[in-house]
Amino acid sequence: MVLVHGAFADASSWDGVVARLQRRGYPVIAPANPLRSVSGDAACIASVVRNVRGDVILVGHSYGGSVITNAARQASNVKALVYPVWKKIPSWAIITTQDKAIDPNGQRWMAKRATAHVVEVKSSHAVSVNHPGAVADAIFDADLGTR
Repeated sequence: MVLVHGAFADASSWDGVVARLQRRGYPVIAPANPLRSVSGDAACIASVVRNVRGDVILVGHSYGGSVITNAARQASNVKALVYPVWKKIPSWAIITTQDKAIDPNGQRWMAKRATAHVVEVKSSHAVSVNHPGAVADAIFDADLGTR
């Protein structure tokens, strides 16, 4: 699993999610997102993904969702995406119903457009920090749904 943070966070924002995934035996990488440009950041993350042996579930939060959507185009071993809008790779979306950064209705619209599996969490935008268990569960679902 590769977890990509958004623009106003760093890789430590995934600590709670990483701990839960590792307790279940998943190998997890939470690389630093360089935050330079979508194309440059996607190339960096795609490089990380291509160096992982086996299939990868790529997870992005906020701006990280744009990055992983583009990174997935550059790495053939991505088996699922969690959060971003995509139509050819199975997707899971976590709708944060108390989000003040991205309107929940907009999130629902993007998820529907991607035909994503949807989980709604009563959370602010910082869902990976405030509700790491819910995020980890969505990632588990993505893994089970793509076996």
